[in-house]
Amino acid sequence: MSGWCESVWEGNDGPTTMACWVDLSAPSTDTVVVEYMTEGGTAVPDVDYLPVRGTLTFPPGTTHAAANLTIVGDNQPEGTESVALRLSTSAGVALGEPMTGYIVNDDPLAFGADLSNG
Repeated sequence: MSGWCESVWEGNDGPTTMACWVDLSAPSTDTVVVEYMTEGGTAVPDVDYLPVRGTLTFPPGTTHAAANLTIVGDNQPEGTESVALRLSTSAGVALGEPMTGYIVNDDPLAFGADLSNG
């Protein structure tokens, strides 16, 4: 199993969607269910993104699915921030390292701004 998350522009207000794509290494003859949840990163939950938990269902023969994260736009100049998505089995067993997506700032930075947070 492998996966990756998009990098998205933050936006100035309202939601932006960040897709995290998950691929099975081979098609299965059975339905495969993978759980996911946001976890860690430099972005702040409920400020920069809305925390999410859910399941991806791969019907037999399917190898590709996406979990969507909601990114919250603002007018705050800041550095690029990260948000992580952890995949696990229904028994809670982690499936590798979390996937990381990046929220790219689109607000003008002041001269000498500190970008050390991302």
